[in-house]
Parts: sequence; structure tokens; C-alpha cells
Amino acid sequence: MCGALNGGVLALGLFLGRNRPGFGNGNRVRRSARMLHDRFRENFGSTCCRILTRDFRHDRDLHFEHCAELTAEAARMTARIILQERPNLAKQTDWAFLQQIDGAGRARLKKIAGLFRR
Repeated sequence: MCGALNGGVLALGLFLGRNRPGFGNGNRVRRSARMLHDRFRENFGSTCCRILTRDFRHDRDLHFEHCAELTAEAARMTARIILQERPNLAKQTDWAFLQQIDGAGRARLKKIAGLFRR
């Protein structure tokens, strides 16, 4: 699986995983991880790093840039899934902090958060 997805699955587990010991209460995170996997594959045609980066293998800078784009998209997909499952988290967002951070990350965070802000 693409490294970008690994981070997303970890985040899903953190925000949607089990809240008590025992069997049967991890279904939400498994279902969400499947949803992330399927959405990523739909958008990029694969979840395999070797396939996703084969055109950039011989250019280190382009490879890095492509991986960063895949990772950003996986993060966006992950955030959407988390907020769909736990919409109350959008209400707990530190909007003042988001106004202070700079760069492309700020723009992406604000765009994602704006989709769920009411």
C-alpha cells in the first residue's frame, strides 16, 4: 500500500478506532479504511507505490513532488472521512490557529475545514 495511505489509516484508527476493549467495536475504522482505500484507487488507479511512481523513478525531484501530492490528497480524503463519521470534531477546530499558519498547508486545511463548517 502507498505510504500516503498508511498515514491515513493510522489517523482513521486514532479518530474512529475502538473506544473500549473487546471485539466488534472496531467496525467503523475498518469500514472507513476500506472507503479511503477505494477512493484513493478510484482517483489514482492504484494504491501501489511502485505503480504510482513508475513515471518518476529516475527524477528524484519529480518523484518527491508527486509523492507529496499523493500524500496531500490522501490526507484530504482521510479528513473528510473522519469529519463525516465524527462531525462534532469540526466544531472543536481551533479556527484562530488556522488563521495564523502559512503556506499551501493553510489553504488546504481551510478548504477542508470550510466544507464542514456550519
